[in-house]
Amino acid sequence: MVYAINMAKNKLYSNEI
Repeated sequence: MVYAINMAKNKLYSNEI
């Protein structure tokens, strides 16, 4: 699902910061 992928991406970006 796109929602799940978006959530994973958001988590990765958040971890980068």
